[in-house]
Amino acid sequence: MKYAEHCRNMINTLVEYSCRKEFSGQMDIARELFAVATGKVTDEDPFFENRLSVFQHYFVFDFRLSEIFSGSTIFELFLLRLQSDPLRKNDVRDFEHFRSVRRSLFRVEKHLGESSVVARDLFARSQVTVHAFPEYTFSGFESGGVFEARQLCFRGENYFTASFVFHPREVTEIIEHRIREFLLARTFDSSAGKQNWESELRRRHELMFALAEQKRLVESSDKRKAVEVLNVNKCLAKLANEVGNVSLVMAIGSQSEVSAFVPETPFYDTAPLMDALSYSELKCCRFKHIMPQKLYAPDNNELRAGSQSKTNPVLAANEKSA
Repeated sequence: MKYAEHCRNMINTLVEYSCRKEFSGQMDIARELFAVATGKVTDEDPFFENRLSVFQHYFVFDFRLSEIFSGSTIFELFLLRLQSDPLRKNDVRDFEHFRSVRRSLFRVEKHLGESSVVARDLFARSQVTVHAFPEYTFSGFESGGVFEARQLCFRGENYFTASFVFHPREVTEIIEHRIREFLLARTFDSSAGKQNWESELRRRHELMFALAEQKRLVESSDKRKAVEVLNVNKCLAKLANEVGNVSLVMAIGSQSEVSAFVPETPFYDTAPLMDALSYSELKCCRFKHIMPQKLYAPDNNELRAGSQSKTNPVLAANEKSA
């Protein structure tokens, strides 16, 4: 817990950076996509503050920009700009650790006092001891309960980024069963340890920029056709999904080898499943008269993440058979 306060302050720095005026348009788009995937929340909802925190970290670490530096996340762009400042080399080294951030589902195994907990990563199938940030405790985390969080390893210590989705205890078995099915279809990071971080990011940025320029030309044409705009938008959506593969930057070293902070590990496109479960949790908060088990059943989730679910054969098969 030596670096807990410093780590928390760095997360706050990233969130504040994402709120800059230059990102306001992109944040509006991200907010709409997030609402489609995980459910729409208003400021009158009692869980608004919690979901706002989840969204902010999604916008920083997951959302791929279509403007400014298209193809990158807010965090990647922040790190890229930071690297160009020779006076902030120490900051670069610290923020490099944040490339270890991973969104996953965890189960509480046991408490080590109020400030530490042993949790099992249900996708990685491994246990991790996590420490709380200052002014936070794990006293409300129920043993055996399943929750969504973002875990990061900073200077050898594990933390959660303080954005959580807590799932009802009654649906633990349903969630674990769906994860077991999901893990039957796995792919691996193909970086092979030989890819330059910055050049790969720029390459994907150029791909996104080229398509965005094509869209601009089509829309500005006097004789534009709706079908042409639709086709370009489809290409943009497909390409955005490809550059959104988290093995792009988060698992590729900043030099010529795989990052020391992110060893090469199996890569799973877990977002559609976690989004669907998050949507179910939202429905549980709204429809308390309905049993949670019914709301979490695969045939009722409809995998709100949309076409992204088709990137995983198991989820696609489940969706088709539902």
